[in-house]
Amino acid sequence: MCVPLCDPNRLLEDLARSVTPYPEPLRTALLANLWQVDFLLDAADKGAKGTDVAYVALCAATATMLAAHGWHAAAGQWVTNEKGLIPNVARLPMDTNGFSSSAATLLGALGSTTDEILQTIAKLRELPRPVSGVVSGNLA
Repeated sequence: MCVPLCDPNRLLEDLARSVTPYPEPLRTALLANLWQVDFLLDAADKGAKGTDVAYVALCAATATMLAAHGWHAAAGQWVTNEKGLIPNVARLPMDTNGFSSSAATLLGALGSTTDEILQTIAKLRELPRPVSGVVSGNLA
């Protein structure tokens, strides 16, 4: 992934060196902004009360993607796009306490009634999250 096929002037090589290792200020900023996960899940709670499954799915997926970005930042691993972002957390060189498989299970079965959706959102809040490279059950 991200292997240049042609770089005769070594432009990409020089750029890659400028962002290695992963910048600590970026890691700190990403981890500090994981409060947005709970903000999105609060919004999902409101959607669940109206049984707006599409809105809940959007909030839940975005919240989970933000948490996955946090895991990658904690591990010092760059993300090139969101394809495979959540499953790739399981491949990071750190213990993520089953984040990827739990997230996939929850996102794959949000529910269709208010009670089912609210239960799923509560479980999404319990997904492990990184804090400066250390696992935390929640940042709230």
